[in-house]
Amino acid sequence: GNIYEGDWAYGKMAGFGTMTWSTSAGSEQYVGQWVANQPDGQGTHTWLTVDLTKELVSPASPEHTITNNNTTTTPTTREPFVPKPSPLNHQQQMHNRYEGQWVQGKRHGKGIFYYANGAKYDGEWENHLKQGKGRHTFEDGSVYDGNFEADRMVDYKKPPAPEGPEIIARCTDISDLRPLLLPSDRAGFQATGGAGYQE
Repeated sequence: GNIYEGDWAYGKMAGFGTMTWSTSAGSEQYVGQWVANQPDGQGTHTWLTVDLTKELVSPASPEHTITNNNTTTTPTTREPFVPKPSPLNHQQQMHNRYEGQWVQGKRHGKGIFYYANGAKYDGEWENHLKQGKGRHTFEDGSVYDGNFEADRMVDYKKPPAPEGPEIIARCTDISDLRPLLLPSDRAGFQATGGAGYQE
């Protein structure tokens, strides 16, 4: 379920507040300004591999009671929380974070998106998409600085394939070197009778 801690006005989330909600891979959290139940203004949205809603509320007391429009809801009981590993296919997107401007629940204006792999986009947003001027720093440190349209780099040209020592310089993980260090499965061994080898 969703947990909101923050300001209210006329029965709606308004002012400053934190919303945390569960997902199949963990949880997400928005901390920032609200207008009429929508993120609006400055705020931060974070994707997490742990379910923070289980840290904030114990199973024995999942309900929150709002006594009037000006009450801030705060969970009162907590139980020990043991994080569970997220499925492998979700781990790449977890720990992404957006910090910036919001309009009616969407990324809109100026903002920075930090990717879990180390990449970063700093620039303009429109209706939840990268749009306008921006700077994208890739996980290997290379940079695209230019125009974006509908979430795509307009003038991006893929760098040439690395050669020689540059191959090792561009590696971000030891697993990147496997194709260079290990022979292929078809390394040129001849099949011999009775050896059990088949092409």
